Amino acid sequence: MTIRILLVLVGIAVAMTPAGAAVPGGVTRYVPCPVPTDDPGRYAGQNAPFRCHSAIADPNGLVVILREGRAAAAGPGPFGRQHAAVDRGVSDEVIARVVSNVVPAAGEQRRLHYVEDVRIGEDAAEIWVVVDRAPSWKAPDTRPFGVITAFCRSEGGGEPARCPSWVSAG
Repeated sequence: MTIRILLVLVGIAVAMTPAGAAVPGGVTRYVPCPVPTDDPGRYAGQNAPFRCHSAIADPNGLVVILREGRAAAAGPGPFGRQHAAVDRGVSDEVIARVVSNVVPAAGEQRRLHYVEDVRIGEDAAEIWVVVDRAPSWKAPDTRPFGVITAFCRSEGGGEPARCPSWVSAG
């Protein structure tokens, strides 16, 4: 009975956490990639960028897919893991931590914005993870697209930028 009450209280705390706020605990919550996004046979050739690299549960229980993606130099329409790492300097682990621990704010066109303020000494940045909840007509599945990009902004806004190396190192 006591465990049940504790679980209810934790659920209420997560539900009442304002959008954009970090959830206490800081645990990265990986979950299995949704079927069929984990099937290598289905994601070969031109479909390879759409294969699920990992999936993360956000504080609301939404499963967010981090697809392999494509860096800007690899062709039109950069997105996902490769775009975040190569073009923006945000590692898979940082994306997973932010999505696991930040309640998202609604963006435009069915997008969610997960924003975490990070600071090491005098250095500070906002890490943004942008997620599309709609499926992509380019992907060989009907699952939500997932992570489009991740990037940093200096405190107070500004244009998306490549993250300082300390963001993904620590």
